[in-house]
Amino acid sequence: MGDTVRATAQPEAIVRLFIGLASYVFGCRHARYSFPQTVRGKTTVACLECGKELRYDWQNMRVIKSARQERAHLRFGDLPGAGA
Repeated sequence: MGDTVRATAQPEAIVRLFIGLASYVFGCRHARYSFPQTVRGKTTVACLECGKELRYDWQNMRVIKSARQERAHLRFGDLPGAGA
């Protein structure tokens, strides 16, 4: 009976190992986020998988993932009256 439990646990351990290895190599996909929070004029969300804080564009309702998006957001999105 003990052999049966061990045999079924090994594939799960191998799957967890590969998932962990892939996550280490490729990083987190940041697929699940917290609700947007605004503190001191900076709106962010947190990845529920890894905890990383990411900028959030409240007007377009999307996460700012690239440096190019960040620059455009800072240039146009944080201006007083922008988007109004």
